[in-house]
Amino acid sequence: MRLVTAQKTRFARRAIALVAGAWLALATKPALASETYPGFVQKAADMPCVPQCTLCHSSSPGRAGTAATGTKFASQFILAGPILGNGSEQQVVAALQNMANAQIDSDGDGTNDFDELKAGTDPNDPQNGSLCGPTYGCGARIAKAPPTDGAASALAALTVVGFAFAFRRIARSGR
Repeated sequence: MRLVTAQKTRFARRAIALVAGAWLALATKPALASETYPGFVQKAADMPCVPQCTLCHSSSPGRAGTAATGTKFASQFILAGPILGNGSEQQVVAALQNMANAQIDSDGDGTNDFDELKAGTDPNDPQNGSLCGPTYGCGARIAKAPPTDGAASALAALTVVGFAFAFRRIARSGR
């Protein structure tokens, strides 16, 4: 009887550790870039639209770590920096000016990145795909989601606590 209880307790502890570990692994982290970067880029390059996150990031919306390995433009932008912390408008503008002065052409299509941004075309795409996208119909750009208020994190924490209590009760009921 004591052996069965010890096994259930070990199982419960492992299950709790697994659930907590999975929750931590899946919890999203905020992007290091500021939500204001696209607006800074639009203003500095006099773009016809605010660029999408995929100008720099490998995913949309951008997440921590997806710019450093994201796009050719992002790699050049990082080299032209420095962008410290969340960055300021002056740092973003300076990096773009450095790229313009150096005539950086990330996609190798013969048009420098700054001129492509000004035209609203993608400096990562040698076919000069649009950064602005359609403004109507099925392909219209969807507004970004509002920032999370912490409710999802609180719900996840409550779920973990709930699992902990459930496994504890299971372990105790076997005595």
